[in-house]
Amino acid sequence: MGTVFFTRIAFSKQMNGFILQTIKTDRDGQVVFFSKIES
Repeated sequence: MGTVFFTRIAFSKQMNGFILQTIKTDRDGQVVFFSKIES
């Protein structure tokens, strides 16, 4: 019920930063994937 958010932060030494990945599942069951890279 409602919207479920899943957030995973992966640290990358090669990129000298971290990757923020967020998976969003809405009420319709659709999955939206967000990826953000910060250095």
